[in-house]
Amino acid sequence: MDSVRAAHAGVAVLTPGRTLLVRGLQAARGRLGLVALLYSVGALLSLAFAGLLVKPLQEAVAASSYAPTLAESFDLALWADLLELRGGAVRSQLIHLAWIIPVSLLWKAAASVGILHALQGHSFWQGAARYGPRSLLLGMLFFCLSLLVVVVVVLLFALIGAQWEGEIGRTWVWFFFGPAAAAFGLAVVTVMRDAARAALVVGGRSTLDAAAAGISAAVRHRSIGIPFLVCLGAGSLFAALSLLAELVTPGALPAIVRFAAQQGMQVLTAAVIVGWYGCLVAYAEAIWPRSVPSSD
Repeated sequence: MDSVRAAHAGVAVLTPGRTLLVRGLQAARGRLGLVALLYSVGALLSLAFAGLLVKPLQEAVAASSYAPTLAESFDLALWADLLELRGGAVRSQLIHLAWIIPVSLLWKAAASVGILHALQGHSFWQGAARYGPRSLLLGMLFFCLSLLVVVVVVLLFALIGAQWEGEIGRTWVWFFFGPAAAAFGLAVVTVMRDAARAALVVGGRSTLDAAAAGISAAVRHRSIGIPFLVCLGAGSLFAALSLLAELVTPGALPAIVRFAAQQGMQVLTAAVIVGWYGCLVAYAEAIWPRSVPSSD
């Protein structure tokens, strides 16, 4: 009990943001198998989605007069016109591919606790199986909280916009302040959710106790926000670079170079995810030490 009190009292000393970042970097560098697993499953899900969608897209393009132009370069306006003319078949196929959404959510819920378990020296698959259902429940709880945040932001800024005179003021409210507030709120909820999963796996908390601990972590301990912002920034950068490689004119770079660049960015994104969970393990070990050693 004394060690738990000391951990709570000394959290600012035990887990400064830089220390958490170092632990996260060590996790990403030292657990390349986890990085490869995340990348491989993500690539397989993307390949399944793209493979099932490519046929209706090919048929839609072939039936239009846009094929030569689209073969030369990406043109968003032409794609919009194409989907307006031939979008029925594509939308129908997208409905049939809706199964990939719950599969992805289930994988992410299981993978998050699997990574946390593996970073403690245990089996990824055992952690995913043992904590996966409760991780999914935590995800649903914090998804509801995310919806509440969005609703509150929309209502709040609707009231502000109604009181703000002039088009320029309303534009700032709806296109800058509102989205910024929503993004901030959703980022805080994301930290709460991931910290709750760390409390579940590392701290051995029950589901509801873990949810309360995750909320407390995001509100009371700002040191966890530093590695989250760094990881969020790095992940966003890699995603933007991957998209840029996709939008490059086909003639500007060989296809193999563009493909390699995209996959490299995906691998780095997987490393960022492992690093973030490494930060959470270091944080959770300091403030939620187990009273009984894990039996795994």
